[in-house]
Amino acid sequence: STGVYPFGSSVSVSGQNLTTLGALSLDNPYPVAPGSAPIPNQSINRFNKNPFAIEYNFGIEQLIPWSMKLSVDYVGSLGRRLIVSLPENVAVLGPGSINSRRPVHNAGVFPWRNNFGNSSYNALQAKLERGFRSGFTFLDSYTWSKSLDLVSDANGYLGPPAYTYMPSLSRGPSDFDMTHVNTTSQI
Repeated sequence: STGVYPFGSSVSVSGQNLTTLGALSLDNPYPVAPGSAPIPNQSINRFNKNPFAIEYNFGIEQLIPWSMKLSVDYVGSLGRRLIVSLPENVAVLGPGSINSRRPVHNAGVFPWRNNFGNSSYNALQAKLERGFRSGFTFLDSYTWSKSLDLVSDANGYLGPPAYTYMPSLSRGPSDFDMTHVNTTSQI
């Protein structure tokens, strides 16, 4: 089939006949053809659902002495069903050769894209602002936040979750998490 991810893809397979594959059997369901890769570049779970995000916020503004305006806001978001690329067919620990310990013996490691990822972001934002008659404006803003996720990059450029067989153990601060951010500007 053809189309745009996640609804379709195109795979071209050639040179797949009994003379190059050998005999198929239950013990050897994925025989390797000489000079060809038995597994495509990646596999995508066909039961993936659409990822989504929920965002919410609440804020209060107050005029305080010296003609200053104070704003305090809570900002949060949740990401659900996010795409995560995991290495599949990784050998489990134990005796024997690496290939004998893989779930599919005659195939190497390949990426499996699934949408079990999630993320969360919570922040307290405070802003202090004062405008002067001369047109000069002073603004100071501070953010105290925490961003958590399973993996910060769905394409795996930053690396997959550390624990292939239990990815939930990789949940922690996002790669781009910055707990304290303070910005002061004068115009």
